[in-house]
Amino acid sequence: SAKDAPHPSAVSALLEAELSELRGGHGAEPSRRRPRIAFYSEVTRGVAVIGCPAADAASAGGEGGSSGQQAQEYPSPSALVERVFAAHRSRASDGGGGGRVARFVVRMWPLDSVCSPHLKQFQNAAAIAIPKAFSSAPPGATWYMSFHARAMSTIRREDALEVLKEIIRPLQLELSVCDAQYMIVVEVNPALCGFSVLRGYDTDLFECNLQALCASEGLQPDSSEEEDEASDEENDDGSDGGEGAAQITSVKSADGDGDK
Repeated sequence: SAKDAPHPSAVSALLEAELSELRGGHGAEPSRRRPRIAFYSEVTRGVAVIGCPAADAASAGGEGGSSGQQAQEYPSPSALVERVFAAHRSRASDGGGGGRVARFVVRMWPLDSVCSPHLKQFQNAAAIAIPKAFSSAPPGATWYMSFHARAMSTIRREDALEVLKEIIRPLQLELSVCDAQYMIVVEVNPALCGFSVLRGYDTDLFECNLQALCASEGLQPDSSEEEDEASDEENDDGSDGGEGAAQITSVKSADGDGDK
C-alpha cells in the first residue's frame, strides 16, 4: 500500500549511495557493498529471475546504526509486485491514460520462498513457509494453486497440489477452484522452485499480468516513449500480450528458504 512505500527522500538516498558505490569501482570492500535488487538469471527465453535482498542481507550490508532502517527499505517480492500494480492503478486514477508504463514486462511472479526444483525440497520449504503465510487467514478461508513449470518435470502439478493439501489441512482452510481468497503461486524452472501466497490474484493483480492491468485501466505510454523498437524486434514468441512485450519477469527472494 502507499503508506508502506519508502519516503521519496529515503529512495533518493539509497540511489545516491548506490551511485557512490559504483563510482568507487573495485575499491569498496565486498562486506560493505549494499545489497540490491539485481538480475539473477534467464531461466528460459523471455523469463528473467530478479533477486531481491532479504532483510538479513540488507542488515548485513548496512553501516552502523542504520542497518535496521536499510533492511526495512527492501520489500518482499510479493509486496514489491503489489506496489508496482498499485502504482499503475493509482496513475490511472490520477489522470488516466498517461505516465510511464512498463511496456516490456508482461507478468511479474513474486516468489517469496525459493528452493531447488525438486519435490522433496519443495515439500520441506513449503512446510515452513505456508503456515506462516496463512497465519492471519480466518478459519474457512479459501485457497487454490496456480502452478507453472518451465522446461522442468521434477515437480508435477498433481504432486505440488498434494503437498499443499497435506500442509494446509490442519489450518482449517477450504480448497476452492473458483474465486479463492488466497492463491498459492508455484513456479518451477531449471534454476529454482519458488512460491508465494497472494490475495487478490484474480482481481487486483490480474493473475500477475501487468499488461492486462494497464489495458483495463486504459494506461498508455507517453508519446516520448514511443520509439521504433517494434520494427527492430520480431515479436514472434507468442507472449501473453502487451505491445512488443515479450519478457516475463519473475521476482525471487534471496532469503535462502529451502535449498537452492
